[in-house]
Amino acid sequence: MHPSTPLPPSSSAQPLHRALVHPMTCGLINLGSTCYMNATLQCIAHCPSFLRELSKENARRIRLKRNRDDFFQSFYRLIVDMHSLKTSVDPGSFFQSFVAKTFGRNSDNDMSEFLQFVLDEIHDCCKVNWSEVENDDMTSIFSSEESQRRNFIAAAAEREAFASLRHHFANDFSFIRKLFIGQYIVSLKSSHGTESNTFDPFSVLTLPVPDKKGCDLHECFHLWMQSEVLDGWRDERSGCLVKAEMFKGLWNLSAMLVIHLNRFIGTSKNFCQVKFPATLNFSQLTETRCGRDYSLVAVANHIGNTNAGHCYADCKRINDGHWLRYDDGSVNDAHQFHCSNAYILFYCA
Repeated sequence: MHPSTPLPPSSSAQPLHRALVHPMTCGLINLGSTCYMNATLQCIAHCPSFLRELSKENARRIRLKRNRDDFFQSFYRLIVDMHSLKTSVDPGSFFQSFVAKTFGRNSDNDMSEFLQFVLDEIHDCCKVNWSEVENDDMTSIFSSEESQRRNFIAAAAEREAFASLRHHFANDFSFIRKLFIGQYIVSLKSSHGTESNTFDPFSVLTLPVPDKKGCDLHECFHLWMQSEVLDGWRDERSGCLVKAEMFKGLWNLSAMLVIHLNRFIGTSKNFCQVKFPATLNFSQLTETRCGRDYSLVAVANHIGNTNAGHCYADCKRINDGHWLRYDDGSVNDAHQFHCSNAYILFYCA
């Protein structure tokens, strides 16, 4: 069907908000080296705030008669099927229409790249101008209560951070931005005393993994935040090449916090056992202040190495909090996490 053609009535049995009342036990059929897609989709399908916004966006598109056969609609119907059917779902139509040309059936496809692809595609289908955004959506992302500050940052940086996000979102806002976009700060201090701050948005936070047998998420965050000395940095005030120290930290956090543990460097994989908490509060992890607690809802796992690997998902069922392991079409109880396999952590505030 051509992307500009209006959709016929949905083939899904029921709207998403009705499907969510049933316990989800549905696997996804592997189409041939598509475990990366299946595991990622299962994790997304177990994020309550994302599903609520997805349902609201679908209703908005119907109301505005924008329910076209695009990526959003195909994705929405697949998620509804996953929450309403009792047998494994065949994602073939979604894959062939929107995924195959970018990823294909390759065993080396990366879950973090596929996740970013899904978020970007949904965003492109739903984005609106800044002026169309409801006030509640703006305050949820820009509220000063959610601003994370290091103790060396002046209050003026708050306005600078806001201006940076507003610039990014001027003609480019959606519920994906609302839920997933956070912001980190990079501060530079030169040997001449000049200081500067830049603010960058992120939807998936990539953390380094230390090269040792075991660690916890605290260490990954502190490794990411380590200061770095730069030689040959041009001082903005004097114009001279000087030494500078670079600091990095979190500034704004989103309602959905997705953490990518960067296990792959070149052709090698880091098998460090990273322990991660069921409840995450950044007052315990970083030097930032955060009043939110984040609950773990899903873990995307990778077994094997860069040449031969397999992906599966451990997900917390929305209805009863029961953890299940989704391994393509197989669904079983998840008795424990495999910390050396954990690759992407999905936290919800």
